[in-house]
Amino acid sequence: MAQGYQDAERRIEEAWQLQATELTLRNLGLTELPTTIGTLTQLQKLDLSNNYLTTLPEEISALTQLRDLDLFSNSLSALPLGICSLTQLEVLDLIENQLTNLPEAISCLTQLKKLDLSNNHFTSLPVVIGDLAQLQVLGLHANKLTKLPAEIGCLVHLKELDLSNNAFTDLPVAIANLNQLQTLDLSRNHFTDLPEAINGLAHLCKLDLSYNKLTAIPAVISSLSQLQTLDLCANQITELPELIGSCIELQELSLSRNLLINLSAAIGSLTNLKVLDLSQNQLSHLPKSIGYLTQLQKLYIERNKLITLPESIGGLSNLQTFHLYRNQLTILPESIGDLIQLRELFAYQNQLTNLPGTIRFLTRLEKLNLSGNQLATLPEGLTVLCEALSSLLQLHYLNLSHNQIAQLPEAIGALTQLKELVLVCNHLKDLPASIGSLTQLQFLYVSHNPLTHLPETINGLSQLQKLNLEHNHLSDLPAAIAALTLLKELILSENKFTVLPTAIGALT
Repeated sequence: MAQGYQDAERRIEEAWQLQATELTLRNLGLTELPTTIGTLTQLQKLDLSNNYLTTLPEEISALTQLRDLDLFSNSLSALPLGICSLTQLEVLDLIENQLTNLPEAISCLTQLKKLDLSNNHFTSLPVVIGDLAQLQVLGLHANKLTKLPAEIGCLVHLKELDLSNNAFTDLPVAIANLNQLQTLDLSRNHFTDLPEAINGLAHLCKLDLSYNKLTAIPAVISSLSQLQTLDLCANQITELPELIGSCIELQELSLSRNLLINLSAAIGSLTNLKVLDLSQNQLSHLPKSIGYLTQLQKLYIERNKLITLPESIGGLSNLQTFHLYRNQLTILPESIGDLIQLRELFAYQNQLTNLPGTIRFLTRLEKLNLSGNQLATLPEGLTVLCEALSSLLQLHYLNLSHNQIAQLPEAIGALTQLKELVLVCNHLKDLPASIGSLTQLQFLYVSHNPLTHLPETINGLSQLQKLNLEHNHLSDLPAAIAALTLLKELILSENKFTVLPTAIGALT
């Protein structure tokens, strides 16, 4: 007899002796459940998750006090008729099984509040699903459903409905009855529009329509006055219409990976927005009204075709994360200095040749990535950055790789909180002595430069764990490198060493 089965029998016996109300039999490799489970008539919670059960014994029907039954990740192809005896059941987890249908007996579970049937093989739901009148959460993710029965409208207490990763193209009119619904996940289906019945979802706060076949934002969305989160990413939407301005409670809006060419000025009406994702579209400009989003904390506009940003961008006084990489920007507006809450600025792979002097006002900046630009093409760009560095005292990540920088300023030493410095693929022949002041630095990448030597002050990098110096012109290392006692990785390939540097011998 398998060890797991014996363990299960032992635990059941102990639970019976102790009159326990909870029992865990998860991860025992069970292919069947001991019939002695029927002796635990006092049991309220039973965890059978992560086993290999293909059936449940009829003795399960004796557990009339059971409130929580977890069958996650088994191999059940059907539920026993005895399930109808579990009339006190409130939570039933059947995620990741082999179920294709539900027995009519499921209608007896009138106290059920949460039913999760995700990751099974359902092609339809029985009409008796409507008898589960107390249901608040229904999970149907990753099945093979194409439609819902009209009886779904009887679940008037439903708060969360997950229909993601199925094959839906429409919803029944009865969906309008779910006026307590707060979260509706329709992602990864085949919707081209939404039915008018959606306007009955007066309390809907979160709607996910990502990965569908929408070519426009459904007009009915404008009637969802309580909507706070709207995800429309990975569709084929070409414009943001005026109607979006009606969703004044929106806090998160994602339109990433669409075909957006223009944004309506109505975007400025969404003054409660905290997160706006417009990445991977075809935008060449932003409306001035974007500056009205004074509550915005995260703005993602990377991978578009932006050439400039409006000066009104400075109105985003609460912005903390700003991703604008992989555009065609040649300059940043002076008003960027007004983003005094900014902590993360990723502007890499643009065509920046200069930086506004106002960048020095971003004193809360922690991560700055300017790689893949042309900051040394015009001397002013690097000069401004150098002057700004001494103000960015909270910076702990700085990436200046793939520019044309020939010399780093001594001001780099002012970045005493810096933990990672990336200088790959530049024209550096040396590093400033002040580099030794970066006492918190853990990662230093200076590969693919023409470095000929390192400063003795390198010994100040007492926290350094990784130093990448490959593809340079080094022929020796300073003795000071022996002070880097925390160094775990030193990369020296493709240099001009003829013998192993003696300093390496001191590194333990």
